[in-house]
Amino acid sequence: SRRLRDNPNLVRHVHVSYANDPKDIVITWSTIVVMPFSKVTYTSAPDPEKEFNVMATYKKFVDGGSLKATQYIYSATLTGLSSNTRYYYKVGNEQGSSDWFSFTTLPAAGTKFPLKFLTFGDL
Repeated sequence: SRRLRDNPNLVRHVHVSYANDPKDIVITWSTIVVMPFSKVTYTSAPDPEKEFNVMATYKKFVDGGSLKATQYIYSATLTGLSSNTRYYYKVGNEQGSSDWFSFTTLPAAGTKFPLKFLTFGDL
């Protein structure tokens, strides 16, 4: 599969957010061409036999500007993740995929920990 560095416009704006359950993570990204059968591949161990796949849904978005630029916004929810665990993930399909990224889930409920976060919006 081609990688993002081979075609920087293939997979764009990859980001992670929490879902309603602290053991669930939502991965969202966009493309300028439709990429059917897109998915998130993820693992907590660098072992291809321990990788999981979650199929994504997508919606076509046309901006309101004069160019009427089109993009496709994908979303997949990873559920039942372990607490305080680093996960590695990539997004895409057979047309191409991103590089591997990572995130760490929250500590177990009731665990005290320092909370730092950054929030912004510009998609």
